[in-house]
Amino acid sequence: AGLAATVTAAAVVGGEAVQHQAADADGVRAAVSAYYAAMNARDIRAMEAVWSRDAEPMMIHPTGPQARAPVVGWEAVRRSFEEAWPRFEEFKGTVDEPVQVRVGQGGAVAVATTPVRQRVRGGAALAYTALATFAFERRDGRWLLVHNHVSRVPQQ
Repeated sequence: AGLAATVTAAAVVGGEAVQHQAADADGVRAAVSAYYAAMNARDIRAMEAVWSRDAEPMMIHPTGPQARAPVVGWEAVRRSFEEAWPRFEEFKGTVDEPVQVRVGQGGAVAVATTPVRQRVRGGAALAYTALATFAFERRDGRWLLVHNHVSRVPQQ
């Protein structure tokens, strides 16, 4: 009975851990979705809700003047979006499922393939695929973005 009870208890604890990790991964995916919703809406307030503002967050943009160097710190990240968004008549990024997520203790990484459609003001439309990496920290039960790197996939 002792061994059976131990195995049963381990299965219950292990099952709870798997459920907890799946819930965390779903939370990270929801945070990625919130990021894209904020970006596509060009909504800086919604973007503020996704990013950690006290962890010196970092952003690497895929194109434009902001792509020349990493953007570091919340005010710089915020400014990079505010400066980039007006350049576009059209901008839409989506996510090809599944978003790959790895959850660790207090943090998580997500990787997504992102089809992008954009039109610079007065310019031609452009469509490309980007790869996006997101690093999150868990704070007060929320997944907050501390790093985002987006790179265009090279044309074949």
